[in-house]
Amino acid sequence: MRLKARIFIFSLLWLIGLIFGATSCATNPTTAAALPRFHGGSDADVVLRFSSWNSIFITQPDTRRDGFLPLYNREQVAVALGELSAPRNLAVVLLSEFYSNAQAVELAQDWRPLLFDRGFKRFVLLRGSTLNIDGLPVLYDSATTAADDTTAQALALAALAPAARTDAPHPSSAASR
Repeated sequence: MRLKARIFIFSLLWLIGLIFGATSCATNPTTAAALPRFHGGSDADVVLRFSSWNSIFITQPDTRRDGFLPLYNREQVAVALGELSAPRNLAVVLLSEFYSNAQAVELAQDWRPLLFDRGFKRFVLLRGSTLNIDGLPVLYDSATTAADDTTAQALALAALAPAARTDAPHPSSAASR
C-alpha cells in the first residue's frame, strides 16, 4: 500500500509540475502580435539600450571610449544626450523583454520629457535587445501618441497592464474628445 501511495503522490506532483511548467512561461499571443513593428532604424539619430536607470548605453551614434561603450545612469545619459552633436529628429530606446507592459508604460512617461527637453522631436520605445532594431515591437511612439498619453496607442499599451494606469480613461472615451 505504501508503494501505491508513493507512486500516486509522485504522479500527482509530476502532473502539477507539468501543468505549471507549461503555463507559467506562456505568452499572451495578442500582446506582441497586436503591437506595430518598427521600420525606421536608418532614421534613428540616437539609439539607447536601457536595462535600468543605472545601466544605459548609447549605441548610436558610436560613443565608444577606448573601444568600450560607456555605461550611463539617468543623470549621466541626460548630460551626454545634451552634449551630442547628432541630429535630434528620432531617439529610439530599446527596452529588454524583462520589463512588464506596466513598467513600459511608466518608462515611456519617464523617457519622453528626458528626450524632448534635449531637443528630440520624436521618441520611440521598442521591446528587444537585438542589434537590428527594424522589426521590433513598438511599445510607444510619440508621433502617434499625444503628450498627455491618452490616445489610442497609450491606452492600448495601458490596457495590456491595467494596474499601471488605473486613472486612464476607457479608449472609447478618448475617441470622443
